[in-house]
Amino acid sequence: MNAPSLPANTVAWVDFNINSRVRVKLNEKGRAELRKQAEDLMRHFPKLERFDPVMEDEDGWMSFQLWALMEALGHMVYVGSESPFDCRIQFEVPNDQR
Repeated sequence: MNAPSLPANTVAWVDFNINSRVRVKLNEKGRAELRKQAEDLMRHFPKLERFDPVMEDEDGWMSFQLWALMEALGHMVYVGSESPFDCRIQFEVPNDQR
């Protein structure tokens, strides 16, 4: 049985687990916030090895589990704010769900 076709203006909802990965393009505000959080962590735990939390790929994308992105940068995203990343977010979609 074929599913009925939907009008072009109909929205489709898909399930997405917050443990799945997303990627964003950080701006300087986002990079600075991640580095500030890393510095705060190292101040509380001085034996931690220094690291740069900003790990972008060659195209400028940085990957997170969705919950981790919300935890790290969500407090900076609200109406009227300067977002810490480009407003376009890419969601990882497994091959069997394409």
